[in-house]
Amino acid sequence: MSRAPQEITGYVLHRRRYQEHALLLEVFSLEQGRLGLVARGAARPHARLRPLLEPFRALTLRCAGRGELRTLTGAEPRAVPIALGGEALLAGFYLNELLLRTLPREDPHEVAFVGYTAALDSLAAPAGGVAGPLRRFEHQLLRELGLAPSFEVDAVSGAPLTADAWYRLDLQSGPIAVQGAPDPVRDVQGALLLALAQDDYRHPRVRRFARRLFRRALTEHLGSPPLRTPAMLAAWRARRQLVDAPQDQT
Repeated sequence: MSRAPQEITGYVLHRRRYQEHALLLEVFSLEQGRLGLVARGAARPHARLRPLLEPFRALTLRCAGRGELRTLTGAEPRAVPIALGGEALLAGFYLNELLLRTLPREDPHEVAFVGYTAALDSLAAPAGGVAGPLRRFEHQLLRELGLAPSFEVDAVSGAPLTADAWYRLDLQSGPIAVQGAPDPVRDVQGALLLALAQDDYRHPRVRRFARRLFRRALTEHLGSPPLRTPAMLAAWRARRQLVDAPQDQT
């Protein structure tokens, strides 16, 4: 990889103090995927770059060097900062944690980058809730990682799914038509799977099913330790007395 300065489009996923006056950044970029950058001097109280290097802000970043850590040489905003608060803010941190835990460094994922940007825009919308944007992004990320089967065709016969038929879903291979009486605990109707295929989360039942399914797939992929942000969001909801059935979970 060239040592010449490079210009990339990206978001800061996480930052922390590094050495005396520097910030260590984890960045998700369009061109090169996840990168580690050192912003020297940016931890000083009046550093010009310090207020720019916040999560959820689209940036043009200039960096130099190669290897595990590169040096940030400049940054400019690409758009008005996205304002997230309360539940939406914690949902945004959940997206960031997912990217930090699932994507290796220097592995571009353009589709995930576009999906992440769209998810942030949806979370910033004044209405609509957080469940739909999170489920769409989880599904998109699982597809990028090769961990989501098709929810449109039978994994054995290749026949298109039908809404009123029942299927047994295997996360590795996909849905398989049930022969005989379905088990309502283990089996699922085709209508639910077809909604997932279209990323249509308008119905609460679809959102709840997608949450359990996608979270299970991510948990199996990530192993230990568990993600921290879902517990933080649940605690926030408990404090705000928002955990009321049939409240969507995230």
